[in-house]
Amino acid sequence: MTETIETRTAQAYRFGAFVLDTRDERLFGPQGPVPLGRRAYGVLLALLENNGRLVTKAMLFDTVWDDVIVSDYALTSVVKELRRALGNERGRGGLIETVYGRGYRFAAEVREVATTDAPSHRVVAKAEPGPQPEPHPAADQPAKNDTATAIPIGLPPLLLVPEFDDSALGDEQPAFAPVLREQVLLALSRFRDVRVIPENFSSPAGDEGDGAFGPRGYCLEVMLTPGASDPHLYLRVKRLHNESIIWSDQVEAEGGDVHTIVEGLAQRIVGAIIPLIEGDLRKTAPARPVDLHDRYYRLAQEHSDPRDKPEVKIAIEKWKGMIGENPDFLPPYLKLIRLLNTDGKYVALGLTGTEERVTARSLAETAYALDPTDSVVHVQLGWCLLWGFEWKKADRHFDEAVRLNPYNTKRLAMAATGIMYGGDLKKASGILEMARSRLAAFATDDLLEDTGLLCLLKGDFTAAEDNLSLIDHPTISADLFRVLSARARDAENSAELAGKWIARVNAAWHDGTAPDREDVLAWIARHHPFQAKEQRAEMLGIARAALNAAVQAPTDRKA
Repeated sequence: MTETIETRTAQAYRFGAFVLDTRDERLFGPQGPVPLGRRAYGVLLALLENNGRLVTKAMLFDTVWDDVIVSDYALTSVVKELRRALGNERGRGGLIETVYGRGYRFAAEVREVATTDAPSHRVVAKAEPGPQPEPHPAADQPAKNDTATAIPIGLPPLLLVPEFDDSALGDEQPAFAPVLREQVLLALSRFRDVRVIPENFSSPAGDEGDGAFGPRGYCLEVMLTPGASDPHLYLRVKRLHNESIIWSDQVEAEGGDVHTIVEGLAQRIVGAIIPLIEGDLRKTAPARPVDLHDRYYRLAQEHSDPRDKPEVKIAIEKWKGMIGENPDFLPPYLKLIRLLNTDGKYVALGLTGTEERVTARSLAETAYALDPTDSVVHVQLGWCLLWGFEWKKADRHFDEAVRLNPYNTKRLAMAATGIMYGGDLKKASGILEMARSRLAAFATDDLLEDTGLLCLLKGDFTAAEDNLSLIDHPTISADLFRVLSARARDAENSAELAGKWIARVNAAWHDGTAPDREDVLAWIARHHPFQAKEQRAEMLGIARAALNAAVQAPTDRKA
């Protein structure tokens, strides 16, 4: 017997801060209308109508998908879309509870309410009227002021992933494009800061200003053509509101079994487009923010890369202010933690002290409580624990960061670096190999620095120099690793390299003075937290010898 979903005649349902208006088929949240795809609306309505009771997969497929035959993945993708729209991920306290292998049930209290005939379609409760959601302001209307309290949170960027175009393949490999798309959608669904929409949908006009998708809407288009043996891919990402292309690339599928090929392609695609969207949003952030996401991207544009101590101080205060006004908004935490832990991203050396590290760790723990599924949170908390010499805890978070996001070379590099300081060179080597072979067609500075550090710790000082010398824009740590490898192999230019490094430290020291040798050694120890005492003593011993030898170097102007 076919299962059916019990239907009711309620005009609307209220749960928490949300109201679903069934007459107008719209969901309202704390900041106004929340765009939902047709399938997502149908699933949510079914869950609310059966408040607290199990809604099986078969019931949802029969009612929401009608006679269309789809895979379980179609349903899980829609549930993920719903969870993102409701701002409540799966897990303890989630609004949508998964009953593994069977279906879903709605876990929050649901009340039937009545709608009014007002043009705004706002919903009022029969018995317990409360504050009503205000409409989201149009994106082309100026905000009253630039403070976070005067503007709504808004929605994170949207990425539409339509069907991949495999018409050029004919009947040669009919399953390749659908399988690849499923892999890409699976990977993208791990990113909470991007709304992934697997098919076209329509949101009410004016909900997000610039058309149905809003100014933060993007589309990934993929076309497959025959290659030498496996398909050739043409990729592009465009802005939905004006159709402008912001990125394009082409990839040749490498040989191997289909699963390996598809997995590798999905990693390369996702690894490229997520940072790309983040960068585009920073670059195009409006001068007058309409919502909190706009304000975040604007601050990220202006204060992510301070150039000196005054700019670091300003950036820290800006991010602190945003967190103070919006303590449940995660992104600013990650910016502030990095600045506090790393001398303002190493432009004001010596600025980070015990107080800053304690504050950073507290922020990281709060960020983890806000979203334990964010890979960046795990990396940041892992480093906070590493600086506190709590290696076992740190290692657990680095492992989780890699599991959650194996698609971003910068994130993998940060996790691998932390793991190297913990002493697990084999694990770190595996992570770097994954980043090189699957993600980075070009050896980035991050990968070169990490590979150089790995070779240094393995005692292969020549290989360390080979990698470190290729870096286009070396960090203060990359230059230090080069000094250490040169000193360890007794290279002729070791004193010269050490002298140049000291000059760089002097120029960036936070109080404008030239630190003495002990201050510099203390800085090295503080920012390069080797967990094993023997390894720490060895590296600091090499550093001391290199700095002492640099005294006679002509480039050591201030020493």
